[in-house]
Amino acid sequence: MATDNKEVSNGKETSVGEEYMLGFTFQESTRHWLMDLADYVPREWNLHGFDIDGKNFPAKEYLPENLSFSIHDAFDEPPPELTQRFDVVHFRALTLIVKGGDPNHLFSNIIKMLSRKPGGYLQCDEADPHRLRAIAPNPAVSTHYTDKLISTWLGIASALGLEHSWTANIGPILRDKHHLEVLAAQRYGPVNKVRKPATDIWCMSMDMMCCNVARRGGKGAELVQPDLYIEMMKGVADEVARGVTIWLDFTVVVAYKPVPRVGQLYKL
Repeated sequence: MATDNKEVSNGKETSVGEEYMLGFTFQESTRHWLMDLADYVPREWNLHGFDIDGKNFPAKEYLPENLSFSIHDAFDEPPPELTQRFDVVHFRALTLIVKGGDPNHLFSNIIKMLSRKPGGYLQCDEADPHRLRAIAPNPAVSTHYTDKLISTWLGIASALGLEHSWTANIGPILRDKHHLEVLAAQRYGPVNKVRKPATDIWCMSMDMMCCNVARRGGKGAELVQPDLYIEMMKGVADEVARGVTIWLDFTVVVAYKPVPRVGQLYKL
């Protein structure tokens, strides 16, 4: 729930949890978060989306009046106009940009966007590539080529320095390193109704990454041999047509700036 600033950024077990009305189920965390949010929050709330590149922003003609987008690199310190401004900050997909397995610099920059008042919420949605796997609909269907695609993609990710073990410890990192209270940390496994679209997205994404690395050369390029790669992708297409899906678990974590205990002072 946004507090006095009525600012929300995209970048239930306790009384505090009951106040957090921005749902954190798997389905609520995998769609276009701000666009969905705009449908049911009060119009006086201001919603802002950020990305390193604006080419995928929706056309402004399609946006509600209280929703806007701008360009910002999360690796950079937030500029003054974004610092301590937001009551809720939501971010995801850091898995694809954190190198060396240490997200703390990014987390620090993102947390600086939270309102200076206590009670601001941080929501993180992350995939766990360690759980990336091909799943056959039944024992008669092979996952041979899809397994090879996953292995190739993970090999390239490793060669590029992308280490994903931190995704299993987001809650403890936010609590121990950044002094936030963790309200919820939930892991979501396969969801049948999104298996097929998720598989299509993963196939396209992994194919794009593999082809880009092969074209540029350098680290990981040796893992993509053109003839064998074409054969592999044809095999993947056949297996997916027979019902093979690609899945990896997702973790959704909600944390908040703790409210001072009785006897503590907090300067607003």
